[in-house]
This record gives sequence, structure tokens and C-alpha cells, in this order.
Amino acid sequence: MILLDTDHVNALKYPGRPAFETLTTRLEVSDDQDVATTVITIEEQMRGWLAWINRSDDLQRQVLGYQELQRLFDFYSRWRVIPFDDQVAATFEMLRRRRIRIGTMDLKIAVIALVHDALLLSANLRDFQRVPDLRVANWRQISTSICSGFSSRNTAWFTWSSSTYLTSRLPLLFSHFLTLCNR
Repeated sequence: MILLDTDHVNALKYPGRPAFETLTTRLEVSDDQDVATTVITIEEQMRGWLAWINRSDDLQRQVLGYQELQRLFDFYSRWRVIPFDDQVAATFEMLRRRRIRIGTMDLKIAVIALVHDALLLSANLRDFQRVPDLRVANWRQISTSICSGFSSRNTAWFTWSSSTYLTSRLPLLFSHFLTLCNR
């Protein structure tokens, strides 16, 4: 399972931005197609829009806030959402007693990933790497070092595999890779 932290989910809300393109490319070619987010991510985003609405004295700003809240419901209706259940709560308490120094919401997301043996995608590697045994990566960015030396004229390196899986995905992978590297 691949579990998206709030920052990675946000990238998917805005097609056309570089983070969207980079992340969708990585997800499309991933061996693991079981992609989900957490109820904690939804809570974080709902709290933000509810606070926006609550702070607004101007009705027009409230209208905008309610529209964004509605878009949030529509967006997440297409997602698999992993709950914060009893097993997650018990693991959370155990890690909290170990005094792992990250925020409460981040620790909850990390524990959900641990309990479900998921790869957590987040731009917040510094904090999440403090959680023992958590697999975490940032797929919103592509390393420029892997692009060096490759261009649309240099395709010989890409013929190394004859596996059915890679061959079927090669055109898509290659196209996305070149797009990302030639920015």
C-alpha cells in the first residue's frame, strides 16, 4: 500500500502544477497500485476550511469557504481512506511513550502507515524519518541527478529490459521521465 500524507494529497488536487505531474508519474509506474490516504489528512484539511469559515465575518468569504469544503468532500469521495482504529491507537500510544519528537497529527499518520505496512509519501521527510521502521519517501520531487545525461536523443539506456511488465509500461514511463528531466 502507498499512503499519501496531506502534502502529497494536496499535490493531486491541482492538475497542471509540477508537483501533480511528478507525483502522478511516479504513481502510474509504481508496482504498488493500492493508493490511499488517512482520515487524519481529511481532518487536517477540514479543520482548515472550518477555521476559515469561522474566522470570516464577510458572507462572501464564507461562501468561498463552504465551496472549498464541498470540493473537499467531492475530492475525497473518490479515495480509499484508512481509519484511525483501535490497533492504530494502541501503536500510537506505544510510540508516544517512546517520546518520538514529531507532531501529533504526523505521528498518527505515521502509525497508520506502520500498522498497514504502507509506504508513506510525504515531503516532510525530516520528521517522519524519526519514526522507527517507517518507510517514507517524497515523490513530489524528482532528483535532478537521475536526469543528468538523458535527453530525448539519448534513448539507448532504456532498452535494458525485456520484461513484459516494463515493456508494457515503457512508453508511458519514458515519456514521463523525459518530460520531468527536460524541465
